[in-house]
Amino acid sequence: MRAKTTAHRNRTIFAEFKAGKTAENLGEQYRLTVERVRVILTAEGNRYKFSPDPFYRALRSAQRSNWGAAAGQQTVWETCL
Repeated sequence: MRAKTTAHRNRTIFAEFKAGKTAENLGEQYRLTVERVRVILTAEGNRYKFSPDPFYRALRSAQRSNWGAAAGQQTVWETCL
C-alpha cells in the first residue's frame, strides 16, 4: 500500500475549501498554520484553473454545474489574498 503524498493532502485541502471549509478549520484539521493553508490554496487554485489533470477537470465541471449558486461568492484567489 502506498503512503499518501503531500500532493494528495493539498488536493484534499483544496477540495474541502471549495466545499465550504475555512482556512482556519483546515489548518486545525491538518495541523498547519493558516498561512501555510493559504499558500496551498493559492498553488492549488492555480492548478485548478489551468491543469488538464482529471482531478482539476472534475472540480471545474462541478463548479460549472453550480455556477448560478456560486454567484457573488469570493473566488479562492480573492480569499487567499
